[in-house]
Amino acid sequence: MHSPKNRLSEIVQDANSALPEYPEPTSGDRPSSSLEERNHVAAALAGNSGRVFGRDLDLPSSLARIARRREQALRAPKNTLKAWRHDWQVFVDFVEQHSAPFRPIDWPRGAWVPIPAPPELVAAFIDFYSPPSDDQLELGVSLYKADEVRAAATVRRYLATIGKAHRIHGLEDPTKDELVRDCAKAFFRGRGEQDQAAPIHWEDVAAFADLNWSDVDRFLASTNDEVTADQVRTALRGEKQLRRAQALLLVAYNSMARREELVALNLEDVEFNKDGDGNATIRKSKTDQAGEGQVRYLSMHAVTAIREWLRVAGITTGPLFAQFQRNGQVRLKDPAAKRVRKGELPALLDHGKRMSENEVNRTFKAAMRLIGKPSAEVAKVSGHSTRVGAAQDLRDSGMTLVELMNSGGWKDAKMPARYSRKQGAKRSGMAKMMKMKQHDQDGQ
Repeated sequence: MHSPKNRLSEIVQDANSALPEYPEPTSGDRPSSSLEERNHVAAALAGNSGRVFGRDLDLPSSLARIARRREQALRAPKNTLKAWRHDWQVFVDFVEQHSAPFRPIDWPRGAWVPIPAPPELVAAFIDFYSPPSDDQLELGVSLYKADEVRAAATVRRYLATIGKAHRIHGLEDPTKDELVRDCAKAFFRGRGEQDQAAPIHWEDVAAFADLNWSDVDRFLASTNDEVTADQVRTALRGEKQLRRAQALLLVAYNSMARREELVALNLEDVEFNKDGDGNATIRKSKTDQAGEGQVRYLSMHAVTAIREWLRVAGITTGPLFAQFQRNGQVRLKDPAAKRVRKGELPALLDHGKRMSENEVNRTFKAAMRLIGKPSAEVAKVSGHSTRVGAAQDLRDSGMTLVELMNSGGWKDAKMPARYSRKQGAKRSGMAKMMKMKQHDQDGQ
């Protein structure tokens, strides 16, 4: 008796052998190889040079319109482009390596391609990353599942990328098809929201800002946790790095800037006011790709920390949060400046190299370790944590959602409302009513 796995394999092999070979394309036809298709879509999404589909692809839009859509897409933030490249590669790999068992037996191989992707293929893609159902386990179909079930937020991003690729080419978006929508609903049902970054509140920022290097030394000498010690040593190797970390955390909290916005700050973007506080201008952000700029507030605490960091680092121009060399000194000159030829505007490189976005994450985690946060909470700390914590603190202080959006540069209320949903519950109609009842009861 055949096992479910062997029986299913035989069915797939019989179906494949019965299908006619898809004819080789002639010049001008759309490429048959998924590699060529992948290269073309990568060019559309990531700006790589590559051939475009021939005119026989039956596109509803002209190639000129596709080129305009592609140019517009490439204006997306760097991290968005990086996510598109990664997500498209995941989809192409699925089609090339794992999609055969999902293909209807009456479909030719040439119709089972990443773009234009039929809705049945996208639905199979979702199914591949879904946990197997009881029926699938019984049939052995679970053998054709990914090794790891993807998070709901990850699958949403995959689908958004697939849809974007098709829209750039003027093709119908398969993710809008009823079949794909039903599969997506089944996948997302009961899976909840993506885990939120652990918040860093003002009390946390203030506690870290008060530390001296002797406090760091005492912490490292007293801890028995090597993982914790390595995390702190990696991010904070001396007094100068501690000063940079303190200024970074204060600026991040006050400005509610994203990590890519923090590392992009130049000294020229910071303004110190006569009364001791200041402003930071975010030149370009995720929600401001036109580069109109947003001015964010800096408290006296942040200004004081910035001044101290500039003093010990010797920074007079260029990146506000410069990178460190291996010897522990601040990199005040970009090595590339030495290689600039005559007439190539060396002044553009005559400054330090910026700290990386990953360094922001490591610095925030080390800071929370030093003030005694538990490991489980530190594990959820990211470059977004100050943004989340500041949003919650603002709501707790009685600020409206509109004031919160203005402080953090949001154009949509969805994310700030999500960050502060617990604080919003405290201000709900039910909360107000119960407090009134408690007040009346206490007055009797």
